[in-house]
Amino acid sequence: ASEPYIIPAVDGTYEVVAKDEKGNQAKTTITIKLPVAEPEDEEAPVIKVGDDVLGATANYEESVTLTITDNKGVASVTINGTPASEPYIIPAVDGTYEVVAKDEKGNQAKTTITIKLPVVIEPEPGDITIIESSGVQTTVFRTIKTDDFSGIEVLAKEKMSIEVYDESGKRVKVGTAKMEDGATRVAMPVGKYKVNMGMFKSLDLEIK
Repeated sequence: ASEPYIIPAVDGTYEVVAKDEKGNQAKTTITIKLPVAEPEDEEAPVIKVGDDVLGATANYEESVTLTITDNKGVASVTINGTPASEPYIIPAVDGTYEVVAKDEKGNQAKTTITIKLPVVIEPEPGDITIIESSGVQTTVFRTIKTDDFSGIEVLAKEKMSIEVYDESGKRVKVGTAKMEDGATRVAMPVGKYKVNMGMFKSLDLEIK
């Protein structure tokens, strides 16, 4: 070999022998082991609620806690542009929340979460009222007795059937009317009844 004496960047073992005019020599063995290049990271972080991986949008009726992971580690998370740290909590406040998670390579995951809390209808003073709020259905029931009407009024988030029975268990045929606020009025004479109404089974009530 002649100058320049270069050992190439190729994995292998290289024996180098150098001699002078008198035959004196030096010998060495050089091993080249190149580092293994890591594959390019193109995997974005993952945003989840429980076991559910979130897509571009998600809707909830309550506060949610996010789990955010990445194969190389999460570098940053923002919620509506504000830096966030664990635990990543979306509050139980009506609104839209944009969540952006990034890793060190700039790969990002983004989702928009909309929180819409169930409507809770406040009863009027003096009403006999049952409120059921499960996050799926909100129902307000009350008895009404005025000069020109007696019966019940039901305001429900979801459609429900209403069945009325007298004290003997005989089904009573009743008239219904839809009000401007979406409530259903069921006309019932003064008396005692059992009412099957959606999730409420055999509800005892009295119109007096």
